[in-house]
Amino acid sequence: MLDISDGLVKDANRLATASGVGIDLDPSVLSSLSEPLGSAGRLLGIAPMEWVIGGGEDHGLLATFDPTVMLPKGFAAVGSVEAGLTGVTIGSQSPANVGWDHFAD
Repeated sequence: MLDISDGLVKDANRLATASGVGIDLDPSVLSSLSEPLGSAGRLLGIAPMEWVIGGGEDHGLLATFDPTVMLPKGFAAVGSVEAGLTGVTIGSQSPANVGWDHFAD
C-alpha cells in the first residue's frame, strides 16, 4: 500500500516495479472516476482523465488485495495485478508515465 500523491500511474508504476508485477488499470473504472470532473475540465480545457491518472494533490491510497477478499470500506477496485509483467497498463495499453517526480531534473 502507498499513497498516490504523485499521481495514480506514477505511484502504481512504483508499486508494480518494486513488487515485480504488472498493474493493469481498468479504463472503464478510470472513466467513471473522471465523470464528476467533466464540467471543470471543460471550463479549463483539460481532459479530466489527465487528473485521474496524473493528478495527486488529493490524498488517496493504492493497495493490492487478494481477489477473494472483500475490499475495506472506502476502497474501490481500479485494476488488477498481473504476474509475469512489470509496470502499469491501462486496458493493456502503456500510458505515459504522468505524475510528479521529486527527483527529476
